Amino acid sequence: MAATSAQLPVAGNPTASASASALDELLEQSKRLLYELKQPVLPQLHFSLEQIDVQAQSMANKAAQARDGDTKAHYLLANSGMNAEETAQVLRTIALQSTYDSGPPISDTDVDGYLRYRREQSIMAAMEQDMARRSREFDLFLEKNLNAEWEKQKQKFFEHFGFLKSTQDQQSSQQSLDKSVFGKSHFRKSTFGKSVFGRDDTFRQSQTQASSPNIHRQTRYGQVVKLLQIKRIEKKPMPVMSAFGEAIKSLGSDIKSQQLFDSWRILSSIVGESGVLNGQFTRDVIKERQFAIHYAAVSSESKEGVFVRTRITDGSRRYLENQFFAHVETEVARNPQDANIGGVPSIQNKALGYLKVRFYRNHTWENPNLEIVNNIPIWALLFYLFRSGYLTEAVQYAQTHESSIIRLERHFVSYLKAYATSSERRLPRQLRDRLHSEYSQRIRFTQDPFKTALYKIIGRCDLSKRNLGDVCPTTEDWMWLQLILCREASNDEISGEEFGLVNLQNTIMSFGAKHFNQKGNNPVIYFQLLLLCGLFERGVNYLLNWNNTDAVHFAVGLCYHGLLRVPSIKEVSEDSLLTTKPLKSGNEEAFINFARLLGSYIQEFMRAEPEMALDYICLICLNGDLPSPKGTEQRNLCHEMIRELALETREFSALLGDVKADGRKEIGAIQKRVKLIGLEDHADYLRTITEQAARQADLDGRTSDAVLLYHLSEDYDTVATIINKSLGDAINDPSSRLFQTPMLSNDTSIALAAEQSPAQLARNMMQVYSANARIYSRVSQVNRDACQTLLKMVEARTSFEAQQWENCLHILDALELIPLDKELNVGKVKKKVQLFSSLPEYIASNIPIMLSMAMNCLLAIHTQLKESPFGDVSRINKMGELRKMARCAMMFAGMIQYRMSSETFGELNRLDVMF
Repeated sequence: MAATSAQLPVAGNPTASASASALDELLEQSKRLLYELKQPVLPQLHFSLEQIDVQAQSMANKAAQARDGDTKAHYLLANSGMNAEETAQVLRTIALQSTYDSGPPISDTDVDGYLRYRREQSIMAAMEQDMARRSREFDLFLEKNLNAEWEKQKQKFFEHFGFLKSTQDQQSSQQSLDKSVFGKSHFRKSTFGKSVFGRDDTFRQSQTQASSPNIHRQTRYGQVVKLLQIKRIEKKPMPVMSAFGEAIKSLGSDIKSQQLFDSWRILSSIVGESGVLNGQFTRDVIKERQFAIHYAAVSSESKEGVFVRTRITDGSRRYLENQFFAHVETEVARNPQDANIGGVPSIQNKALGYLKVRFYRNHTWENPNLEIVNNIPIWALLFYLFRSGYLTEAVQYAQTHESSIIRLERHFVSYLKAYATSSERRLPRQLRDRLHSEYSQRIRFTQDPFKTALYKIIGRCDLSKRNLGDVCPTTEDWMWLQLILCREASNDEISGEEFGLVNLQNTIMSFGAKHFNQKGNNPVIYFQLLLLCGLFERGVNYLLNWNNTDAVHFAVGLCYHGLLRVPSIKEVSEDSLLTTKPLKSGNEEAFINFARLLGSYIQEFMRAEPEMALDYICLICLNGDLPSPKGTEQRNLCHEMIRELALETREFSALLGDVKADGRKEIGAIQKRVKLIGLEDHADYLRTITEQAARQADLDGRTSDAVLLYHLSEDYDTVATIINKSLGDAINDPSSRLFQTPMLSNDTSIALAAEQSPAQLARNMMQVYSANARIYSRVSQVNRDACQTLLKMVEARTSFEAQQWENCLHILDALELIPLDKELNVGKVKKKVQLFSSLPEYIASNIPIMLSMAMNCLLAIHTQLKESPFGDVSRINKMGELRKMARCAMMFAGMIQYRMSSETFGELNRLDVMF
């Protein structure tokens, strides 16, 4: 069997060698291929940028040469149908610009530095914007206020002297009290002076304040306030509302004065000032702050709150009833024939006469809807008895004509009796249900509006509709209807029948002033409505827009009786005198900044009438009986304003009293009213008023005022300290004039003495103190010695200014403060340096001046001797002594040179060289 076998290659076989070579070449190609695949797409650069640029320029030049001389290419392109020249022109028009794609920017990783840079840039930009804004605001403020202030002052000046007619009842301009309760003041950080209570505190002042009629009004009101304070000091009650009412009544009988008088009568009716004759209570005395506790709870459902709300409601209704009956009597008296009341002018007959005047013509009742019984509109008559407040007379009339009324309405008389006999004017539940049933079924559809009104009032029916235009056409009638329907809620009150004083207040506030004064010419109407419904704070604030003088005194009267809420420091508004606080019930409680109100008011006359201004300020302490912290805040504010009044007016003798040169004291107006401002005794008065005012005057640099005030506060050692400081400063001031004064007489006022120059003041006060052993003993020995030393310095300076060189040197040597020895003794000089270090500042600060005076005196005397034509030995010896004295003084000056200015030390060296 034949077998085929492969033959193995053997060495030296040529075929085998060629195969191996082919395999090696294939291997090498595969490696090269793998290497090329791993290389990047872009080729590597083996030249630098400069070399590449040179090569590119060279290639471009060769290409240009080839393009110009290559004719063969032209023929070749022409044969192909291409125009080479046109193509070249087209190509030359193409702008081939080399593009450069910048790589990504290198990121800055210093985040903190970047943020710091941005923050600084932001701050700088904000500062530049703020500076530009403030500059614009300042320019606008300057342009606006300079002109406005000048116009305002000019207007007040002209109105004050009667050159212009006052413009009453115009909207008032607002004044900012950003510095204190008085506006411009030293108490810039007053508790209530931010506007006491920042900026702003604004006080709206009408344009009529500087007019002559208003000054007369202020005077009349001021007399009442003065009398009130006298009564308070005597602890006697005073009918304040009646007194203010009489004051306004005496000013005139015009409509607005009458309206304001009626407003005072409203408050008199509310507080109960009914029995008043010649300014005295004849019965039912109303004490000071009688309603303060109750009014503090007026918004609550406590017994106190219900009491004061009922008091306001009843008092307001009673006023409107009295006012209406006075109108009835006036109409009856004006039309006696139409009224025809007969011979008995009873209440019923007057009411019937009024009905005849209104509705009876030609023996016929004009209104066909009236139900007539025996030729009398019985429902109308009963209604007007109600409207006049004569409920008892209405019951009597109904009982007299009960048979006739029963035929019309069977149960009406029983309703009327139950209503009249109830102290709260409530019907028993059974009668009330029956009346409501009758009202809803029949009465509300009746034609006689007076019958509907009577049922509505007695049963308080359908309280969602409280407007009876047919029988209550005027604002006063409408308000009376609201008040007679008002009743504080009780436990048995049916849902839907709740209508009390708070609801009425919300109704009045929702209507607003324009609803009742659409033409804007009678603002007092809305003010009266606010008083009638017990919104006293809002009433005062509203009246401020029209007449701040009357508004202030309404606030005074209300505050006297405790019917005005004042805010605490936390509740004060910087923009308005009125602040409000929300209650849990959803209503608001209003407050009036009484202190700022008074402080703003007295600005106009406090310098001319400081005692009258003081009487007003003392009224702030009426609120001192409020619970803490309000009571304490009000007392502190009163004391602060009193101190401010003294410093602003500088009427120290009138306000704080005076002390004669012989020590006799005169009591001031403040001390007479010490019980009115919550201070217990004389020591408390000195500590709270006089001493604090003295400190403020001292801080303000008002030396003479501070001296007087500290003297009045009996702090005599502090008086000496202030005098010494002032005298030391005066000696140090080259421009000051230091005079000597004659001795004071015993009757000389300390207040007058305090008005003198520092040297005069020091000499006179020391004279007074030396004459009184008790006062002199309370001045420290240090201050007494210092004052004598300073007065000697004054003498030395006076002699120096008079060029009395020898006398000046004698005084300086006698002071023993600077060494002026004729023998150069270093030990003595060092002792003077030690003494200098222990001197009070107001003496030590004047030593350089004394040195300068001494050197000038020595040089002047030395120059006189040097220029003398005589050459005797004594003159030469004297000149030598002067040089030694000068060297001694300069040695002393060198040891204390760091306690004097370089200019003074330089001057001393210059003087020393001239010897």
